Amino acid sequence: MTKGYVYVLTNPTMPGVVKIGKTTRSVEQRARELYHTGVPARFAIAGQVCSPDCADMERTVHKFFAEKRVTQQREFFRISDQAALTFLNGYLRTQLDRFVAEFAPNLTTVDVEFGSSCEGYTEYLAHEVGVSQGEIVDLLAHLDADDFRRAAVRRADLYAKIRARRDAAERQVVVHLDQFKGVPS
Repeated sequence: MTKGYVYVLTNPTMPGVVKIGKTTRSVEQRARELYHTGVPARFAIAGQVCSPDCADMERTVHKFFAEKRVTQQREFFRISDQAALTFLNGYLRTQLDRFVAEFAPNLTTVDVEFGSSCEGYTEYLAHEVGVSQGEIVDLLAHLDADDFRRAAVRRADLYAKIRARRDAAERQVVVHLDQFKGVPS
């Protein structure tokens, strides 16, 4: 998993076509590099998404818009920049959900929302997940009510499993104690 940006670039010499790519550096730097590859005009940045796994996001968006690809060997698509950005922002929510679950399995986005208002929580979460506080704040900005509803369901399931294990353990203790009833001490 590599943190980075998935970007959408436009070029006035290619109306109706966008370039969708990834970079672990700045998108501005990447756009400047592309201008030096024989393109008649500079690329404009239509948008960018900071992703916890930019390779996965780029692969997924390319697959989603495969039928709109100009040529198989290039990252150019006949779609609007808004269509690309809408997809990327939607897919980011999926990645964020996986991101939090992978690095902090007992932590859900509900916990993140609750904790984001608590002093020191973003620092704690950043440490647990292994990213900077700024990245955690940026990731939290992309969560919405649907993310929290799904997390609440997951959390309820987790608590149900914990209660079931606790109840089973208590039953085993009672059975174990019943074996000693009537045994002289």
